[in-house]
Amino acid sequence: MGLIDKLIRGIYKDDKKTSVFPHTRKEVFVQLFRYHKRTLLNVGLMCALFALPTVAAVLLSVLYKAYIPALIADGSIVPPVADDTMLSTVLLEMQVDRLVCLVLIPTNALIFVGLSGGLHVIRQAAWGENVSFFYDFGRGIKQNWKHYLVYALIFGLSLLFCVFVVGYYSVSPSHVAVRIISIAVAVTQFLTVSGVLVFALSYADIYSSSIAKELRNAFIFFIVGLPKNIGLLILTAVPLLLLLIPSAIAQTISALAIALLFPSYAILIWVLRGDAVFDRYVNFGDNARIAGKGIVWDEQDPA
Repeated sequence: MGLIDKLIRGIYKDDKKTSVFPHTRKEVFVQLFRYHKRTLLNVGLMCALFALPTVAAVLLSVLYKAYIPALIADGSIVPPVADDTMLSTVLLEMQVDRLVCLVLIPTNALIFVGLSGGLHVIRQAAWGENVSFFYDFGRGIKQNWKHYLVYALIFGLSLLFCVFVVGYYSVSPSHVAVRIISIAVAVTQFLTVSGVLVFALSYADIYSSSIAKELRNAFIFFIVGLPKNIGLLILTAVPLLLLLIPSAIAQTISALAIALLFPSYAILIWVLRGDAVFDRYVNFGDNARIAGKGIVWDEQDPA
């Protein structure tokens, strides 16, 4: 059999074999982008579809803010501060941002419904399970949408609070220390809420639990691994910096690439991070059967 193994596998049976399965979360990340491109692209396309109302609202706000100085100049808008066009423009932009954040609360709910399907598909792929895209996407929505809508509301309110406080204290005549502390509190709460929710979304997809328990456990997971979790939040947001390139062509290409690839990229990071944390703190006893899913394989040769 050694010769047959040599001819078929390129190795002798008694030689050390190179594993074809991933054994670390990093390897899973690379494997999925290498061998599951279509699945990841499909997730990106579906999430982009669910995000269309949000994208439309944001684009309209950006276009409107770009015309504010011209509207003030021709008298279409009464400036809130007479004889100070610059300050008036800033104040009006803040009003637009707050209005958009209110609009985003219901539109983001649709995004989170899409995430419930996309996250389930990517988890199946990360666990090495067979993926039937539309079936698994629909299954994820069916089992998770109620919890995800609650998380969408939490996220929307957190974003609204952050935008309101940062905008207000950016132009407030308050003492500089008060302004800095207030802005820091607003940004910190938004980062905390975001960090907790990425664990809660992943947790809800695996375990049957109440929303309160999911949020409590997710908060613990986020705080316990705070430095690494903050680093991953930053890593998740890095591709969005491409939108800051001062070139219309570059921004257009970046926006298209982000729309297609960013959802899968972000979901995969936090699915794998969640799996690693759950293996350490949750997957024992009744949950032991899912410990190490995606990185623990039976590679023994059949008898």
